[in-house]
Amino acid sequence: MITKNNNYLIEFTCFDRDEKILSAGKMRVKNKESDIAAKVGLERYLQKQHKGFGRLVVKSCQAEHPLASIFGNIPGMEWKG
Repeated sequence: MITKNNNYLIEFTCFDRDEKILSAGKMRVKNKESDIAAKVGLERYLQKQHKGFGRLVVKSCQAEHPLASIFGNIPGMEWKG
């Protein structure tokens, strides 16, 4: 079975156990089979980066158009898949 791996752009907020914001922003997650796999991968990455990790809140998760990785973040080239 051949699966197509995609890149996802995730907007998130990461909280510690006391509900203080550890980090927030957008991050590109590469080569994942689905948006769920991308979210889980981001959560695991943030758990390793922040010792007091409590929870992750995902505001949006969008699959990137294949050309987005070539051209970068060009205004007007947002793909809504």
